[in-house]
Amino acid sequence: MQNQRLLVEFNGLKTASPAGVFLSLSPSDPALWTGVIFVREGPYAPAILRFQISFPPAYPTIPPLITFSTDVFHPLLAPLTVQLYTSSEDDSNGVVVLEDEKLPPGGFSLRHGFPSWFKRTRTKPVSNAEADPKNKPQSANSQVTPLALSSSSSTSRDMADPEDGITVYELLRYIRSTFDDASVLDEVPIEAAGNSGAWRAWKAHRAHEAQVAQVKRLSGISGNTNSPSKRNLVPKPVRQPGEWNWEGVWEVRAKKGIDLSVSEASLYGNSTSNDELVGVPGMSRFGGLC
Repeated sequence: MQNQRLLVEFNGLKTASPAGVFLSLSPSDPALWTGVIFVREGPYAPAILRFQISFPPAYPTIPPLITFSTDVFHPLLAPLTVQLYTSSEDDSNGVVVLEDEKLPPGGFSLRHGFPSWFKRTRTKPVSNAEADPKNKPQSANSQVTPLALSSSSSTSRDMADPEDGITVYELLRYIRSTFDDASVLDEVPIEAAGNSGAWRAWKAHRAHEAQVAQVKRLSGISGNTNSPSKRNLVPKPVRQPGEWNWEGVWEVRAKKGIDLSVSEASLYGNSTSNDELVGVPGMSRFGGLC
C-alpha cells in the first residue's frame, strides 16, 4: 500500500515538480529516491546539491529521512564529517531527541518545516537522587518531565498534518526554500537546527548584513563596504567574554561548499546511473541540462 502511494506521488511529480528539483526512483526500492537541487537564487546559489529520501514503512505518519551527499554549511544540515544531533538532553532549551530521531551525517532537519511530525511528547528520566523522596518533596506526577519535540515558534512553516498526509511536493518545496530563501532560514529556531554552528554563523551573517545596510542608509555609502576606506565605518559586533567569534564564518564555509558542489569532481566524479529523472525534459544523468 505504501509503495503504491509513493509511486502515485512520483508519477505526479513528473508534471508538477518544484522548480530546480529533480528526482529519480530506485528500480529495486520505491521507498528510496535520489534527487538533485539546482539552487538558482538566494544565499546558496548556484549550488548543485545531491540528496536521498528514504521513506519508512509508517510514512506519512512519521517523517522520511533526508540525507545529503553534498557537504554544505547549512543550519538544517548535519555535517558529513562530524556526528551532530539536532539537540541533546543537555540543551538549555529542554528538547530531548530520542535515538531514532537523531540526524545521521548529512541528515536534513525537518523540525522547523513540519513540526507536526515532532509533536509527540517524550519524557526525560530523572536521576535516582532526584526521584528519592528524601531529597525533596515531589508530587504524584513529578517523576518525569514532559518535553515537546517541536518548536512553538509562530513563524514555523507547518505545511500539513501527517494525519491528512504531507505530500512529497510540499516536502521538496520546503527543502528547496531553505537554500534559496533567506527569510526561511531566519525563521529557524536553534532547537530545529541540524548544525548549531552553521545556525549561529548564519545569524551573525544576517546581523552583519543588517548593520551594513543601516550604515549605508545613514552615511550615504554606496558600493562595497569591504574596501579599506569604508570597512571601519561598519561597527564591529560586541561579544561577551569567551563568546565564539562567528563573524565571517558563514560566508567562508558556505562559499566553500557551494564552489565544491559545482566543481567537476563533484558533478562528474560521483555520478550514478539513474533510470528515471523527474523534472524537466533534457535532464542529463550528471545533473545538468542537455
